[in-house]
Amino acid sequence: MILHFHYSYKENSGEIRRIKNIDAGFATALQTDVIEIAFLSLPTFFKRKASFKLSKFVTKKYEFPSFPFHHSSSIAQIINSYWTSLIMLLLCLKYNPKLIIGEYSTCRQSFRFNPQRKPFVIDCHGDAIDEYRYNSKKISKLKIYFMEKMERTGIKKAKYVVCQSNAMIKFLQKKYSPSDPNKFIEYKCNASLDNFYFDQEIRKSTRKILNIEDNTTVFIYSGGLHKWQKVEESISFFKKYHHLNAKSKLIILTLDKNKAIELSQTSAPSLTSSIIIESVPHDQVIKYLNAADIAFLLRDNRNLNAVASPTKLGEYMACGLPVISTDVAMNWIENHSFIFNIDTQPISDLDKFIQQVDKKQIATYAKENMNIKIDQANLQKKLHE
Repeated sequence: MILHFHYSYKENSGEIRRIKNIDAGFATALQTDVIEIAFLSLPTFFKRKASFKLSKFVTKKYEFPSFPFHHSSSIAQIINSYWTSLIMLLLCLKYNPKLIIGEYSTCRQSFRFNPQRKPFVIDCHGDAIDEYRYNSKKISKLKIYFMEKMERTGIKKAKYVVCQSNAMIKFLQKKYSPSDPNKFIEYKCNASLDNFYFDQEIRKSTRKILNIEDNTTVFIYSGGLHKWQKVEESISFFKKYHHLNAKSKLIILTLDKNKAIELSQTSAPSLTSSIIIESVPHDQVIKYLNAADIAFLLRDNRNLNAVASPTKLGEYMACGLPVISTDVAMNWIENHSFIFNIDTQPISDLDKFIQQVDKKQIATYAKENMNIKIDQANLQKKLHE
């Protein structure tokens, strides 16, 4: 039995897709069932719709509110860590699991009580501390201290530390100097190529449905609208390009359609007829990606992005799309020719770049290097050593 706890509630977010893959990977390797525990904010806890399960291995799912119900302050976060730890202790006593899996340093924060010395796994999606610094207007030194303490202790005591990139592994090893470097497992946020692939017929049919002509240059962004995803900057870049080539369109796929419409009207009010905004089921995203010529994946050049392995990158490239990004993207893949780097390349070079890239070559690269099956094989091998 595995206890797997997390703090995510959006079933089709990149974050939850990774958590799902981790869940299925460990359950498959260990041939065991899973008890899923989701800690939710109070508004989410009461407003949530039908619950979902991480994988077919989940036999039961529990959902609990976080406490205190607004835990942005340092003291509140510490109190919340005792509350979630109490829940985890009771569930450990009830189910006597072989293994516990949790996210980030919150794995340790919510696993303070471990009298049975149950082995646990930390799934590091990224540099949570740098992400806090990036998103916070006012930095709390107490909160930084607390997060680093939990992260350090968690890495020291964990059986495995699963990281989304080799860069993240090196970063944590250098920062905390763990006694056992073999506990680290690289498990990227790769794409399922059963759901994402390049297909010319899908491209033709989707463009026809969207009334997009063959010679129209189509940009696409798929994902959330958080600050770090830089959607406003993507719209601004498209606006500049549109002045050079009026025969161009931008597709935005997001779960928050109303916010995206508001953002586009504010950033580019004159281009509303050239911007298509949709919310579609996850299995329909492939159609829009194939209809596009190039995708946006802008990120700031800082550690939280340098050690990342964006799920969206694999999905874009599996559909044959080159990507518009920044210097930080040079950390993500070895073949930099698939990246249009706005930090070094002028927008006037974009048409030539799009014409020169080979979509089939990009899709092949993704298949060989960014396939979720590669992650699963690495995990299986590590757990059976």
